Amino acid sequence: MISKKRLTIFVEGVDDQRFFQRLLKPLLEQKYSVRFVKYAQLTKKRVVGHLRSADRTGDYIFVRDLDWVPCYSGRFDSINRQYPFELNRRRFVGVKYEIESWYLAGVTTSWLKEVGASLIDSKNYATKEQFERVCPPGMTPTEFMISLLDQFDLQLGCRNNESLRYFVRRFLDYQRC
Repeated sequence: MISKKRLTIFVEGVDDQRFFQRLLKPLLEQKYSVRFVKYAQLTKKRVVGHLRSADRTGDYIFVRDLDWVPCYSGRFDSINRQYPFELNRRRFVGVKYEIESWYLAGVTTSWLKEVGASLIDSKNYATKEQFERVCPPGMTPTEFMISLLDQFDLQLGCRNNESLRYFVRRFLDYQRC
């Protein structure tokens, strides 16, 4: 049996991991053995240790919300200042604005209406706060995220969100986006 190269995906937290675990990990596992590191909860020293290990023993992708930082390079530079480890620019993915925009990108407007969710102007630039306002009455944001994943269409998500499309094309070789 040929062993797969190890891929470590650095995600900010549980919402990011849920998205990657459910939608992207099955596609990545065609080529890699995938593991996750939720770095926001870790000390800088532990994050750097995980980065060094991932760089030495396999490969990594470092995912970070762009939030309101005006450009990809600005967020990348701030991460390099935060952690004393030289991140590989080609291994960094900036999510515009936050992971919630990726969740919303893969479902139709008609489905959102059907479940009683409010509509949002752009599935490309959603924030946590906007996501919470969209959430249907009687559902927690986490319950809503899980229901979005149940309905998620990756092709639609790529059409609706440029940073998701970038990730899928860059790291998954998924040609349908």
